[in-house]
Amino acid sequence: MKKNLVVLLVLSILFYSVGSTAQTVPTILVNLNRAKLNWTWTPDAASSPADGFRVKCGQVTGVYTKITELPTPTARTAAIKDVIAGNGNWFCVVAVFNGFGEVASSELPFVAGASPSGSIVVTISVN
Repeated sequence: MKKNLVVLLVLSILFYSVGSTAQTVPTILVNLNRAKLNWTWTPDAASSPADGFRVKCGQVTGVYTKITELPTPTARTAAIKDVIAGNGNWFCVVAVFNGFGEVASSELPFVAGASPSGSIVVTISVN
């Protein structure tokens, strides 16, 4: 009984330590060669026209180091491979902008990667 309690306490401490980190680990897996980021935007009645959209991405939540500007107000999609800089954990927002400022979406976390590639040679050997 005492051994089980110690194991449970250690597991609880590990869970608490892992659970208290500031950065959330993304759980959406996307193939960066095929996935697209899609969005909708419905302007308010008093909204000024948009000049376009900015897709802002980074590998740390809230820190966007890769900004892709789409200067077309009708844009509603972007290829993942065009808005990030490779494999790994990514956090992205889409912002609508004009000359007066911008408004961003909520953050979308995901893990980007690609399928393995190359050739496989299969042989049969007889002993």
